[in-house]
Amino acid sequence: MNIFRKWCVVAFLSIWISGCDDIAVKPQVSGKVIKIAFVGDGSSEKAYKDQDILEGILAANAADPLLDNGDQLEVVYIENMGAGDTPIRGITEIINEHIKQDHISAVLLGADSKTVLEAKQNINALGVPTLAVIATHPAVTEEVYFISQLSFDDERQAQSAALFVLDELALRTAAVWFDESDPYSSYLAQVFRTTFELAGGRVDAFSIFSEFDQTALAGLKTRKTQVLYIPLGAEQVFHVLETANELGWAPEIMAADGLLATVLQKYPDRLDELNGIYVTDVFSHTNEFVSVANFVKRLADYYDQMFSDQPSTDTALGVEAYQVMKVAINRCLDPGNGLCVNRNIRSLENHQGIISKFSINADGKASRPIFINTIQDGQLRLVVKVN
Repeated sequence: MNIFRKWCVVAFLSIWISGCDDIAVKPQVSGKVIKIAFVGDGSSEKAYKDQDILEGILAANAADPLLDNGDQLEVVYIENMGAGDTPIRGITEIINEHIKQDHISAVLLGADSKTVLEAKQNINALGVPTLAVIATHPAVTEEVYFISQLSFDDERQAQSAALFVLDELALRTAAVWFDESDPYSSYLAQVFRTTFELAGGRVDAFSIFSEFDQTALAGLKTRKTQVLYIPLGAEQVFHVLETANELGWAPEIMAADGLLATVLQKYPDRLDELNGIYVTDVFSHTNEFVSVANFVKRLADYYDQMFSDQPSTDTALGVEAYQVMKVAINRCLDPGNGLCVNRNIRSLENHQGIISKFSINADGKASRPIFINTIQDGQLRLVVKVN
């Protein structure tokens, strides 16, 4: 059983035995349905992420659909934002349409940081509790009340990466390449650079990826730059790796969260190319698992009956997102009271996630460990856990 299946299995296990809500007896069905929506990114190039997150949400819902009072949680999948070239209007209009049509009580949002940042004020104006599942930019929760984050934010991610390079790898020189069109990539790059330099490191190059070529990389090889920090998409990361290989150069390489999940779904035949690079992520291959052999097998079989895909870290985040929303709704006498649900999302303390405990603070930001991993044979191998 690989690490990704373990994540899903452990999630199902914690749900099924009601570890989150401490319920000893299965509630009696009340007949009332409370609906929560999953809204994906909506773009064809991110469809694989939408699917992974949704599978985690649906599996968790199938395993544990009842609130403490017997009301049933139902997941409404909004398959397409209808966004086209207008993601801001599209994502807001489709959520609002389903609020009215399906009486949606809360939203699990699978869009990335760029889309959420563009649409956040419009989404916030709808007044529906919204949990951003994968958006990590710190500005996602700024100046809004109804949007919270499940993952760590990019400031901590980039700071942890920079200090890891300096303190754990003992490397003093770095180069940074980033995607100037992506606020996620740009922010990570800037924070890494600032942190690295303030802590005594030297940044030999700080460059936009559109200017990346073999000549630029050859110059860094000549300077004997020790590490490349590349918070980029999978295709861009592969291009950097290929170019370095053509130069016969093997610097240490560090990328950002979600890389392995993307490669597993889009480029599974290229997994071996990632061997040895470092990544930050919300999960890792650790020993922090619940293990009850017969129960684990039962849940693995259950997942196999629902889906044929291999689960990823995005699947695991989908499971956690459902758990968080269920806990928050459970704490309200009226499950449809958006203000109450939102308040309970933003006061979640020491929630037992799939691998580690995490909290969501009053400002909507999650406090959770960051795992710095190396990728080996298609798995995340833990190097350092940053609490």
